[in-house]
Amino acid sequence: MILAEMHNDLAITDYVEPKITNFHDRPYKVPQSERFYHALVSKIQSPRLKSMERPIGSLNQFTDSTDISCWNRAQESISSVYE
Repeated sequence: MILAEMHNDLAITDYVEPKITNFHDRPYKVPQSERFYHALVSKIQSPRLKSMERPIGSLNQFTDSTDISCWNRAQESISSVYE
């Protein structure tokens, strides 16, 4: 809730209701952070960023590999994804 309130205090997007809900049918409470992602994406003005088909995310998000995260040469090779 604190991060949601901090996000709203920045006033860089439309207001996003800070709420915690269930994660599908699992017993976990989550902030449904994709709402903040969509609010931020809607404010992007850069034509280059707008033209991206989908967000890439961080190295950890699309590799899911601790080996790559610790191997500098692999990270350098993968950096071309961000160009």
